[in-house]
Amino acid sequence: MDYHETVQFIYNLQRFGIKLGLQRIRTVLNLINNPHTTFHSIHVAGTNAKGSTCAMIHSMLKEAGFKVGLYTSPHLVNFTERIRIDNTEITEADVIDYSKHLMDVIKNNDVYGITFFEFVTALAFKYFKDKGVQCVVVETGMGGRLDATNVITPEVCVITPIGYDHKEYLGDSIEKIAYEKAGIIKPSIPLVVSNQTSEAMGVIVEKARENDSPVFIFGKDFYAKIIESYPNFTVFDFYGPINIQGVRLNLLGRHQVSNAATAIMAAYQYIIRHRIKINLEDVIRNGLSKTVWPGRLQWISRHPDILLDGAHNVQSAITLNDFISEHLSNRFRIFVIGIMDDKDKEGILAKILPIADKVIFTAPNYNRSAKPEHLKEISEGLGFFDVVITKDVKEALDTAYELVKKQEIETAHLVGGKDPVIVITGSLYLIGEAIEILHPHKNKAIYDCFKN
Repeated sequence: MDYHETVQFIYNLQRFGIKLGLQRIRTVLNLINNPHTTFHSIHVAGTNAKGSTCAMIHSMLKEAGFKVGLYTSPHLVNFTERIRIDNTEITEADVIDYSKHLMDVIKNNDVYGITFFEFVTALAFKYFKDKGVQCVVVETGMGGRLDATNVITPEVCVITPIGYDHKEYLGDSIEKIAYEKAGIIKPSIPLVVSNQTSEAMGVIVEKARENDSPVFIFGKDFYAKIIESYPNFTVFDFYGPINIQGVRLNLLGRHQVSNAATAIMAAYQYIIRHRIKINLEDVIRNGLSKTVWPGRLQWISRHPDILLDGAHNVQSAITLNDFISEHLSNRFRIFVIGIMDDKDKEGILAKILPIADKVIFTAPNYNRSAKPEHLKEISEGLGFFDVVITKDVKEALDTAYELVKKQEIETAHLVGGKDPVIVITGSLYLIGEAIEILHPHKNKAIYDCFKN
């Protein structure tokens, strides 16, 4: 099989659905000599900020001199984004080779019903073992307790902010969801905890107590203070086991500062366990300044200005609202929105529409996408009527460009006229499709013109 056929085979495993549990993944890993036992790991669970927190930990450990892997999901454009070593993605040739090996193992041993995520997790762990990584930063796929990644015994556990998501699998209350996320906590292993609601924190702390795990809590054992916040970077001070002033973070939004503090604490816990001699302050500064996490408050174009943000749940929509309100309130804001049908569409739109001047609803090319007509109905029910419906993402982007030109013409002669900005949001599937259409890889990935 070529690369396209291989990835299609992996995608087709989605026919087995989402089946939480560890029996199948343990069976497969045992058949390939348990690769996950050959490297250290840092395990990250939560509802929001998992990916960016993982990326920051990965970047700091790389800066410290470790050969470090990164396993995250979902990807935006290319399947290879999910599996990286020192920020280099797995090659398409390796995806083919490792997939073929895993297919043969599964077939020859009559393993039935392995899911998409279980297959990819086994592939990633085998790849990391063969490439000789020292540590892998592992993001859970869903939940934690019964997530396929929970076969590892990490050196550090991390729980990022918990909110409502995947309620059909994880439970209909914050306490139930927190219980599932806290399932990654292991006996005597350090636990780093981000900002949480009191409901979630109570469950997490109790689980840590049961496991005799030392707990480090944001706002209690470590914290961060924002010094300056700009549309293209943030400066903050970190206070904890090491105090550092004037740290620059290129991941955007005030929320990323608490995520960065959590990542610093997790990286610190790992580094001190291994007693390596490094300048820890330089590791933190350089690691954070080099961190890239596409699709989350990411500028990808200028003239017109285009901001991507995969705000796929209510909490992330609030984060987007906060950023727009602080930094782009003086702009004419054109939103391109596509949301998955199983998400809280009304809750998400209730947070986004108040910061929009014009909205273009569309549907990513994915079977779970909500119909634009339905999003329009919800929008009108919320009192927002300045809406355009488009059949696909390409038409939505073309429409947004036309609206930019129209706004520029209408305000050219006005003093203090609002410059237009396009904001693409609502789903990571939308973000990935937009990136493919816009081809930002032809330029530098992170909007260099906004860095200085």
